[in-house]
Amino acid sequence: MKRLIVLNSVVVFALLFSVLASAVVFEQYPPILAKNGRFDAVIIIGEDAAIRDSLSTVEVINNLQEYFKEIEETAKKQLAEQLAKYQEEDVHMIDDLQIDECIGDQEEVITEADLPKLLQGGMIRTQADSTNYEQYLRFQDVDDDIGCTKVVYESNEADELDTYLFAEEGDTLFEYELSFGSGLTSRIVMITR
Repeated sequence: MKRLIVLNSVVVFALLFSVLASAVVFEQYPPILAKNGRFDAVIIIGEDAAIRDSLSTVEVINNLQEYFKEIEETAKKQLAEQLAKYQEEDVHMIDDLQIDECIGDQEEVITEADLPKLLQGGMIRTQADSTNYEQYLRFQDVDDDIGCTKVVYESNEADELDTYLFAEEGDTLFEYELSFGSGLTSRIVMITR
């Protein structure tokens, strides 16, 4: 739902802040005008608006554009720093994941191709035979046993507004799967103490 800011012969700032103040606290401006990290409001200037209203509106728009541009540049810089830091580690990026979208909707399974060190497959040899195995991380399954792990843009317990990985309490974050080829036979011994 877009926030609608209507200007008609009223000083832009007074109306803008009165609209926001009625719904949210001032500290939430301008993030309250965003949805999924993008500007999500409409600014309308009435046909009979005074020139000062038009000029003020242009100034508000310029300030909002600069604000969201700074957020985008900061996020890109932080991402580049993190990628540089973890170049030697297994890192898998889910490129098109949006705020409030479940990871499983975008990436059902992560394989050795995605995380070659962490999910490396191999071969198991027993006295009777040998077989290959593969490892997977599943974020979605046919039974819907896995919960919706997603990135949210919210305030945490310390009232800090940022992006966080979120899952409902009690939800399964992902399933680890170890898949064996045919031919493996082994005895499983249960030891209790």
